[in-house]
Amino acid sequence: MDAGRLLESQGPTAMVRDSRPEGAPPVPMRKRLRPCCAFGSGLAVDLGFVGVPGVRIQNVIGPDDLGPHRYDSGVFALEADRGQGYTPSENNGLLYTCRGGFIDTAHVRDYVDWTMFLSARIGARLQEGTTIVLPEEGGVRRLVLQPMPADLIEEHGLRELFSAFAQWGAWQMSVWHEIATWYGWSALSTFPEYASAFSPEDLYSNLVGVKLIDAVIADKTGRTETLYNRSVDAWLSEVLRHLGAVDRATAEMAMQSVDGVWWDSRQRLPSTDLVVRRNLDLGPRLEPWRIPQEARHPQLASALDRACAGRTESQPLRVFDRLGDVVFADWLRFEVELDTRMRLRPELSGFGPIVDHRDFPALVEQVRREVRERFGDRADRPD
Repeated sequence: MDAGRLLESQGPTAMVRDSRPEGAPPVPMRKRLRPCCAFGSGLAVDLGFVGVPGVRIQNVIGPDDLGPHRYDSGVFALEADRGQGYTPSENNGLLYTCRGGFIDTAHVRDYVDWTMFLSARIGARLQEGTTIVLPEEGGVRRLVLQPMPADLIEEHGLRELFSAFAQWGAWQMSVWHEIATWYGWSALSTFPEYASAFSPEDLYSNLVGVKLIDAVIADKTGRTETLYNRSVDAWLSEVLRHLGAVDRATAEMAMQSVDGVWWDSRQRLPSTDLVVRRNLDLGPRLEPWRIPQEARHPQLASALDRACAGRTESQPLRVFDRLGDVVFADWLRFEVELDTRMRLRPELSGFGPIVDHRDFPALVEQVRREVRERFGDRADRPD
């Protein structure tokens, strides 16, 4: 396996190329929500106006703490479950890596699952076109695919096209998720997610998950759920090894080193002031936020020197918007029909009842201005 080739590829389907032109298997719509890891460690929690005594959320883990992947894993469902009860076992959390900074494995797993689902749905309807209606997040989300001419499919390859379109679509979904949570949407109305919107590791972790699907499709391991889950396990492990995931104790030191810089341990979840630095970079080149040199006290610096063994260069990721001469936005549109609550927000009034991916750069720049006003002029930077 070659995680470097996967993460450093010059196109969205570097590992799929030359595969036999087979379609994607049927994959069910995702209905569960993985709990997102709020940035920080040892976090206290408030429910309403009351602190919860004895509850501390640690969040930080090491690579050996991860459990096995399960498609559509989560602690609650978007609709009533069918069949047996379910106990999650993935044990997600925040890892620290030498080359990729903090990685939220719940985000990685969410977006490899979404990209797998989109690959299957788009692969089945690439020539006819389709509209994919997704679970609501601040409104009704849709991906609208225009019919793709047979000659373009023949030229670029079915598998290459549906994998590339799925990656681009999943990335747009991930950007909207951050925008929506910034403006008040949350999976649980009683527990706001504002604290986690655009946190330092979110978008980078999302893109790692999006890119994992290229390897899964290349290996043709999406034919059954078991094969898919084990393939994600193998590739996630390889990617974390390539990025230089450190042990839990070192990761905990790394998290504590940016207390007061990236996050504020004096705040309690779900305080809007818990995370005081927000990463709003949409690419096309995403640089990870790694611990600044000035925040590395001698013990942390020594631990990272040992763990990283000279692998000090960052691992940037690229967001691809085309495959050859096929520009994804010409054929696929991600849009959100805002719900009443979102439409009534004055910050969104100028964007109309329906927003789409073309609005995202302007929306994110608006968020950037709000972040700087709230947290300071350098609140969108790691140092």
